[in-house]
Order: sequence, then structure tokens, then C-alpha cells
Amino acid sequence: MAWSQEEVEICCICLHGLGTPDISDEKLPCGHVLHEQCVTEMRRQGASARCPVCRESHPERLLTVANMVDKATQEFLLKNFAESYQLLSQAHNVDSDHDLVNFFLGGLCHKGLGVLKDLGRASEYYEAAHACNLDAANNLGILCQEHGDIPKARMFYEEASAKGHLSATCNLADLCEKQGDIPSARMFHEEARAKGHLGAICRLGVLCEEQGDIPRGCSTRRRVPRAT
Repeated sequence: MAWSQEEVEICCICLHGLGTPDISDEKLPCGHVLHEQCVTEMRRQGASARCPVCRESHPERLLTVANMVDKATQEFLLKNFAESYQLLSQAHNVDSDHDLVNFFLGGLCHKGLGVLKDLGRASEYYEAAHACNLDAANNLGILCQEHGDIPKARMFYEEASAKGHLSATCNLADLCEKQGDIPSARMFHEEARAKGHLGAICRLGVLCEEQGDIPRGCSTRRRVPRAT
């Protein structure tokens, strides 16, 4: 015989008792009660937006983080930046450690899309994401460079570059060039060129020509594929 939640008075997710003083409960629109933390974890882990007891759908209350990110991405592509920011903020309330959520929120705050431009908040979101997201590490480098913190910018560029982020490698090369370290700049551009970064090919050719190595510069720039 099927059991009812009311009879056993337990959370059907963790199987621990409901109504305890130190654990908050959450009542779903269908009437079933679960631990609030269990509901949050269910949304983090990508479960369906349905009550685990009766399977009634609650898309507004149980929408998963993954679904919120997907919807936010769709809104972003439609240039509905405010809606994208709102969805990502809701996702952040559920899972504040989610690297993509933090990266996208950082980008919106960085560019002032759907929210007032706030470089401090952008940096905080990027910081939360950069250990797992190379784009966030690269963008942290950009933010630091914009604020004149060159040592920290170089640290973030190197971190992302070492893990294969070619734009970070090019940014590192540009930083070295601005500091007058031309040998390092050429080395980093060469590294990115060898892995197929078109911008690095162009910049390396120009850099060689500026340093008087005209044959190498011309040879390098001829490797840029022509548009068809």
C-alpha cells in the first residue's frame, strides 16, 4: 500500500523528520512539505520541476539552475538583458557557487547589460567563477589591467593561458608588449599562433615588422586565411 507523507511526517528526499526546530520546511503549491534545503539541492542537481511525492509540476517554484541558465542564455541572445539578469540572479540565489551563473552575471555587470554597470560586483562574480571558468579568469585579467593592477592582471592571464585559453595568451602578449618586454610578447604571440589564433598571427607579423624583421613579418601575415 502506498504511504502518504502526512502519515510518516518525513521529507521524502532525505527521509528525515519534518517540523524540527533547526531545519526549515518548504510547502509546495500542491500541499506537500519538504525540507527547504532539500528543495534547494534538488534544484541545484538538475531534477525535474515536479513535486517528488505527487509529480505535480511547479515550474515557478522548482525550476532548476540548469533550466534557469538556459532560459537566461536565450533571453541574452534576444537582447532581453534585464530578463537574463533576473533569471541568473534567481539561479544565484539557489546555487551561489555555480561557475556559469557567476561568469554570466559578471559579464552583465561588467558591460552594464540589464543592470547598472558595476565593476566591483563584476569582479566578485568573476572571482567566484574563475577557478572553474577560464573566460572568467581572462576577464578578471582585463578588469585588473583596466584598473592599473598589472601584476594581478598578469597573474590571471597566466592562469588562463596555462590551461589553454588563447585569448588570455594574446592578452598576456599585449601586456608584455606595453611593458616593453618584446621577446616575451613575441613568445606568447607565437604560442597562440601555433594553436591557430588568427589575431595572434596578425599581431605577430606586425610586431616582427616593427622590430625590423620584415621577411618574418610578411611571411607570418601571409598565413592568415583569406575571406572567401
